[in-house]
Formats: sequence, C-alpha cells, structure tokens
Amino acid sequence: MTTDTTGQSNSNTALASPPEPRRDFIESVLTLHPGMLLVSVALAITTLLWLGAKIEVGDNGPLWPWRVPVQLSINWALTLMALTLLAASRSPLVEPMFGGLDRAVRMHRVIGPLSIGLVVIHVLLLVCLYIAEDRPLLDLVVPFRDNWIFDTFIVTTYSFIILGMLAYVTRIAYEKWRAIHALTGVLFIPSIGISLFMEGSISGFEPFRLWMSFLAFIGIAALFHRFVLFRRSGPRYVYQIDHVVPRDPGAYDLIMTPRAERMSYAPGKFIFISIAEGNHWSRDLHPFSLSSSPVKQELRLSIREIGDFTRKLRTLPKGHEVRLYGPYGSFTLHSVANFERVLCIGAGIGIAPFLGILEFEGTNNERRHISLTYVVRSQDQAPYDAALAEAAAGVETIDYNLWVTADQGFIKAEQFRDFLTPAHSTAVMLCGPGPFLIDFIAQLRAMGVPRDHIYAEGFAFH
Repeated sequence: MTTDTTGQSNSNTALASPPEPRRDFIESVLTLHPGMLLVSVALAITTLLWLGAKIEVGDNGPLWPWRVPVQLSINWALTLMALTLLAASRSPLVEPMFGGLDRAVRMHRVIGPLSIGLVVIHVLLLVCLYIAEDRPLLDLVVPFRDNWIFDTFIVTTYSFIILGMLAYVTRIAYEKWRAIHALTGVLFIPSIGISLFMEGSISGFEPFRLWMSFLAFIGIAALFHRFVLFRRSGPRYVYQIDHVVPRDPGAYDLIMTPRAERMSYAPGKFIFISIAEGNHWSRDLHPFSLSSSPVKQELRLSIREIGDFTRKLRTLPKGHEVRLYGPYGSFTLHSVANFERVLCIGAGIGIAPFLGILEFEGTNNERRHISLTYVVRSQDQAPYDAALAEAAAGVETIDYNLWVTADQGFIKAEQFRDFLTPAHSTAVMLCGPGPFLIDFIAQLRAMGVPRDHIYAEGFAFH
C-alpha cells in the first residue's frame, strides 16, 4: 500500500540514547565503509612494528625531522597497496572483511589513490632529506648507476607517479583507465620486493619483515585471483539480451534471459558483466545491481548511463550474449532477517536494488513490515514510481512513498521516528550517493538508531 511516512512522533520512543555528536560522522563512515576498521588496524600494526624496528636496530642518522615521515610514508603506502589489491580481488573471502564485495570495491577506490599519494609524499620528503644531509640529488632521481635495488626503486617510483597521474588526474577513455589501473597493481610486486631486500628497518627486524612478507603474499595472491582465477573459477552464467526499456533520457532497464543455466540469487545482490565481442569476451568486467525478482526467469539491470560501457549496453541487439559473474553482495533482506520492520530508502538510481526486493517481497509469505521511500529531485526524475506503487498496492505489509525534494525539501531521518520505534525490532536499509548516505546515517545515529541496525550501499556500482 502507498502511505505518507512524514508524520512526527510523540515523545514516547524506545530509541537508544544518541551518541556524542562528534562520533556521528565517524560512525556513519564505518557503517558505509566497515573496511575502514581493517585498514586502520593494518596501518597501526605497520606503525608499531616500525617503532619496534627503530628501538631494536636504530637508524643511520637522526630520525627527526625527515627520516620518520620518509619511512612511515612508504611503509603506509605499501600497506595500503596490499589492502587495495585485496579489496579489488573479487574473492568472496573478502566479503566479511569489508562488509560485502561491493563495499570492498568501493574501499579500494578510496585507499588506492591514497597509497599513490603517499608514494608522492615519500619522494618529496626524500628530496628534503637529501638536501638537509647535503647528499647529491642525482643519486635519488637518476637510475642505473651502481645499486640495482635503488635503481629498481627509482624506476618503480617514476612508474607509480606517471600511472597515478594518468589514472586519477587526466581524463582518458575508461578502457585505457582500466589497463593503467591494472599496471599500477602489478607495480606492487617490485615495490614490496624492494622493501624486503633493501637494508633497513624491515630487513633488520624479523617481526616487521614477517608482517611485510605477509602483506606481499596477500597482495600477490589477490592479483593472481583477480586476473587469473576469477574468470576461470568464479560463478558465471551466459545470458542474452532480450530488450531494453527506456526510463528517462539517462536511464534504462536491460532485460536478459538465460541461454542455459539460470542464475539463482537474492534480490538486492549485484553481478559483474562482460559482453561478447566477436569470438571472445570483453576483457573488463563491470558491476551492476540486480533490480529483478528471482521468481522471474528474466533478469533485469536498472542502469544510469555514466560512461562508454553503459551506453554500449543500451545499443546491444536482441540475442547478443553477455556473461554474468555472481551474484555477490550482502545488501539483501537476508541481512535483516531477524528484524520485524525494515525502513528502506533509495535515492535516485539507488532505488535499483529495492525494485527487486519489493517485487519479491510482494510474492513472499514473510510478514515483516517494509516501508520504502523513493527519493528524487523532481517528479520527472522518478521513472520507477509507477512500478513501485503497483508492487506495493494491495500488500498490507508494504508501505511506499515518493519523496520529491524540489517540492518537499531534503528528507530527514526524524520523519521516520514513529516507524523506527521500537528500535530493537527495526532495521534501516539505505542506497544512494555517498554524501547522502553519510549525512542520513549521522542523523539516524543522532536519533539513537544502533549502528548495527543500519545497512547502507552507495550506488557508485550501479
């Protein structure tokens, strides 16, 4: 049924005491990116072991003001590189570490550029160190002199900076960006190898050497899984294009049918897709949320055109083969199975996973109460409003509401206080752009909604 969820509540609520305001932002980020905890712990271990190495073996000169930041910047960069490769490995093993494979990929998009930035900072600090110690800068910037390890370091560093600038500063075609991205990952191997062989803190302190060796193993194994094992051993299905349903000038639904084996999935999950190109498959895999219900044979992707690949998908003819890898992700009703009530909010194309969830829930015998709000800027930017209203019509356990910010203003968590009470039996599922999620999660936490009751997914994937 379609309802208005904007009513205010009375003062009798069962929500928990809200956290301190300064914790709201941190907790909202951790809810959206649970992998931040893993990253923080790894960086802390690297830092503590580096300190242990300084205590155990000392250094060749004064630590301040340059040697400490010089050494920590490169050790942090190597740590982040290993975690970046792990997050991008597409292995189901990383899902519990990052809160889902979708969040793992988003995390790698954050810490990858950070690691390259730390490499640049490391080089700049090295220049300052050489100047402070009256050492010739040519030894730092000119390779192929008298030390093969240092020569490798110089060449690898130049490569990192050049590829980083091409990938994150310049505007290039997506396919070229992906190739550069892959080369940047491969450069991790000589980088971590240099750190293990070069005389210094790592080689001189066994616990530190073991930790960096472990990071090297993690990074290399992740590379091997992504580029070798995934396409060969990952779950994959061959589908064909059936038809395209235009939604608005920048969005459409891609409808596909199985060629043979049909994919089994929970609504809300996502897949990677490649397309047939002559006698081979496209090299790059692109992720999209599933917006269909598993009770139907047809599989649907709701797509916003944001690049060459999404435009190409729209023009594929009927019968064109595509290969689907998956399903992946944890943004499903299975995650909230223990809750009696679920508040769902989809902003923009972030409504995609809720399309399948709502359609499936309408045919299911579950008695949980679901309230879904579709947030759009204007009425003409709500292409799925009619479909959602139809799916909710006549289903007593489903409430649906369209929220148009141009007419009603920005949506606030306070508007749902009644539905969120009692708190112990209510979960919140959010999907939309990152800034919206961080702000809304902070509002929920300020109201006292427990962090482990909030499930969020950004739509950078869609």
